[in-house]
Amino acid sequence: MIGEFTEWIEEFLSYMKHLECLTIRFYPDLTMTQCQAIDFSGFVTSIFAASPHLRHVIITFRGLRAKYICKRVPGRDWCIVNA
Repeated sequence: MIGEFTEWIEEFLSYMKHLECLTIRFYPDLTMTQCQAIDFSGFVTSIFAASPHLRHVIITFRGLRAKYICKRVPGRDWCIVNA
């Protein structure tokens, strides 16, 4: 499921070449997989690789009080700056 979603986002970003911030909201009640079980590192790395101008990826979970803000510093890999 996360692989298909990643491919869709990469396709979306190919049309949004100057996008600097992307917010993704997950709806935990629509999946059997718990959010804590999803490895977001490959997901976020793939998203940043798809867009040279992207600086922030914000992942939120509807109904849960969890939020991850990932940031890419030019010339460096992404990191979580707030959780």
